[in-house]
Amino acid sequence: MVCRSPCDRSCCRRRAARDYGGRLLDGGLPLADPEPPVTKGAAIAKNAGFLLAFFGADDFVMSLDEWHRIGDAFRSAGVVHEQVTYDGVGHGFFNDERPETYVAEAAGDAWQRTLAALATHVRDSGSAGRVSRSA
Repeated sequence: MVCRSPCDRSCCRRRAARDYGGRLLDGGLPLADPEPPVTKGAAIAKNAGFLLAFFGADDFVMSLDEWHRIGDAFRSAGVVHEQVTYDGVGHGFFNDERPETYVAEAAGDAWQRTLAALATHVRDSGSAGRVSRSA
């Protein structure tokens, strides 16, 4: 199981977490105010297991600088994570229902990385081979 927001809630006591944005350090989105979840690094490190994060370098919602500061915050807190940046890719690149933003190559790479991370960090033999993109 993966959670929407890796934090200190019981739902987040898993081996892996995924995040689909809204976690800005500089605020501006309801999910980032009044305190962005990424500032709770100790709780994330304690409860999230592994965090895999993707970012399109041309995203209009978050700057590349902020993306790097999020990585710095994770490293400082000891969060086991991997950040993947896709150059020349904007916001919503994974959403194949929005052709104006979808980037098949980046989305395919992100999906393969997600499957690999799940296989590595979530060892549940009962669900092996049953992960689907729509899950």
